[in-house]
Amino acid sequence: MKVKAVTFIAICTRLIPLFGYTQAITATGQVIDKYEKTVVWGATVMVKGNSESAVHTDENGYYSINVKPDALLVVYFIGHTTQEIAVGGRTLINVEMDCGDCRSYITSNSRNIAHVFLY
Repeated sequence: MKVKAVTFIAICTRLIPLFGYTQAITATGQVIDKYEKTVVWGATVMVKGNSESAVHTDENGYYSINVKPDALLVVYFIGHTTQEIAVGGRTLINVEMDCGDCRSYITSNSRNIAHVFLY
């Protein structure tokens, strides 16, 4: 009986770290525009493959989401390139969003855009 109890305890102590590793952590961070260095408020941050986990950045670009340490975050916002970021057990994940083609469009068509905003 004593041998079985010791064996059971030994097995349980080996399994405890495995259960602890898969528990959710809270990842937080700020999403900013890569070139303008301004906050991106309203960006969506979610765990890849789980749209129910989606949260949005606040007016200061901050977010907070519960994830597993090995999860993959997807960050997207209109006009910016979607990013996939491995959590890797980190709790602080700041994101710089790349606007992609919108910079060249704004530069080459600045007269038209100014016209839209002025009228």
